[in-house]
Amino acid sequence: MKIQPKQLGNILTREQWDKVLAGASGEMHGLVLIALKTGQRIGDILNLKQRDADLVKDKIRFTIAKTGCVLEMPLDPPSRTWIEEQVKGSNADSNALIFQELAGKGSMAVSRLLRQLGQKVGVNLDLHSFRRSFIQTQKEHGVSMEEMVNLMGYKS
Repeated sequence: MKIQPKQLGNILTREQWDKVLAGASGEMHGLVLIALKTGQRIGDILNLKQRDADLVKDKIRFTIAKTGCVLEMPLDPPSRTWIEEQVKGSNADSNALIFQELAGKGSMAVSRLLRQLGQKVGVNLDLHSFRRSFIQTQKEHGVSMEEMVNLMGYKS
């Protein structure tokens, strides 16, 4: 199966990424940052607990709700810095959610907030915009379909 931009729908350009990141604040900024850098589903990002971010090894671990797979990915410096700031002021509970406020709102409200953010910065956003954009970026960097399947948390 070949992934074609036309099949993927709304794919963000680097300029659009920057606009969205610049327009987002608080937990929404972290959500957008991690979504752009990992391509994971918004729900799986919202379910991240403090223990899922290994700040020593610069890794982040997702439990993929759709498949039950556990996926470990590199944690890029901006995401690491954002997570460090979040957990610094919170209690030491490793089971605490990183995105406490957004996770409490539910996926429908987060979807609405993403669309509002997109309107604010002039970018068409939906729950899958970041996932599609990540896939396209990986494709442009020569990532094979087999690697892509693993990166996205699909069961083979």
